[in-house]
Amino acid sequence: IYRRARLRYDGQFPLLPGAIASFVGSDYVGAESTGTVVPGEELRLSFGTDDRLKVERQLVSREQEFLGAGKKTTRYTFYFRIRVKNFGDGPQEVLITDQLPVSEIERVTVEMLATTPPLAAAADDPPGILRWRVVVSPGGEQTIDLRFQVTAPREVEEQGQLHELMF
Repeated sequence: IYRRARLRYDGQFPLLPGAIASFVGSDYVGAESTGTVVPGEELRLSFGTDDRLKVERQLVSREQEFLGAGKKTTRYTFYFRIRVKNFGDGPQEVLITDQLPVSEIERVTVEMLATTPPLAAAADDPPGILRWRVVVSPGGEQTIDLRFQVTAPREVEEQGQLHELMF
């Protein structure tokens, strides 16, 4: 988990391009550089990893079934669980980002099943990006479930195209 900040710069003068040293309290956590930032513009900063939080993504199940007459269609059903644990002293707001496969093959479909409802997609998100915002209490845990199906004709799978999409 990475600490990041987004803020609207409301100074009177532009910030000139250059190096930025990042600190959390008195701890140096890294350096980055920025371009010119004018008043009213958004400024994004990074502050390294947050060791008080732990995230894990687990494949709970993966099922394969053959459908239709002659079983010429293959459907995979995936179930992932994402857990965020807070080992810190106070509540933490965390933005989780994951992705859904995106098919570039017309005959391959991807369908999201019952899942923890994600946030609405941002205008600049590429297809398949999913985000959740959770607040994790001190010593607590939040869970996100993601389930989806990928369905394709068997010949697509046999040609290796389905494997490239999912794995």
